[in-house]
Amino acid sequence: MRLLFPLLSVSLLLMKGCDLNDVAGKRPKQIQHVAEQQLTPYFPKAKVTVSEEQRAILGMTCVSNVGKPFLEQMIPVLEKSEGMKQLREYRANYAGLEGLSRMLGMKLVTYRYFSLGFEQYVIKLDADSQQHTLIAAKDLPDYPQHYAEQCGNSDLVVAHAEASAQKETTPSPNTDSADVPYVWIGTFTVITHRAGEGADEQSTIRGTLGLHTDQEFLSQREEEIHDREQMIRHTLEQRQLEVRSLGLKQIERIAVPKTLEAVDMTRFGT
Repeated sequence: MRLLFPLLSVSLLLMKGCDLNDVAGKRPKQIQHVAEQQLTPYFPKAKVTVSEEQRAILGMTCVSNVGKPFLEQMIPVLEKSEGMKQLREYRANYAGLEGLSRMLGMKLVTYRYFSLGFEQYVIKLDADSQQHTLIAAKDLPDYPQHYAEQCGNSDLVVAHAEASAQKETTPSPNTDSADVPYVWIGTFTVITHRAGEGADEQSTIRGTLGLHTDQEFLSQREEEIHDREQMIRHTLEQRQLEVRSLGLKQIERIAVPKTLEAVDMTRFGT
């Protein structure tokens, strides 16, 4: 089985996993909850904010050390996704009815913008113009502070964002630097039981543990493992499976791909 590299896997959110027609009739809190559920398999710490006034949904990935060239390669994938097609069609069909809905005592809100936020940049997709914008976080008022508060690193974000922006314009001669991020992958052994069946079933599940430098992963290892285990439990329980045992078997890391390549998860030993 081949899985897209986690940052690119967010395209699955817009292509398959997310029916954007689901936002119809929902309140911002409900949309936020649904969107976070759909983002967290790819970005475990993701947070979502929704603005009815701005007709905007913003998903903050809460990952660091993602540069502009890599994000630029994500944009065509997102633009051509089925989810953005749904968003455009929903706007085209129903945006004109928002005023009428208010007159009838109802509240119809169609969302024009979907943005995917990173520490240094935000990808903003416009359903009406069918255009994208890649915006530096420092150019968006209050975004760095808001991102830091949502993602839990408010004490460091401003200094880190400025330093990262400077480093990006000056390539480092040392590619083995401690600042180089890796994709961390965990292999978990799980034993499940389905009601009405006699025997338990044992399986192996692999999942990403985030994008971190070596030092970052040392400090966040336990939290990342806990978050991934919670997601595995939730996914299995949705399939009506009782989780009787779940444990980490091993952790491996791979270099961040420089192009839109896929990561073959079967390469990692069981």
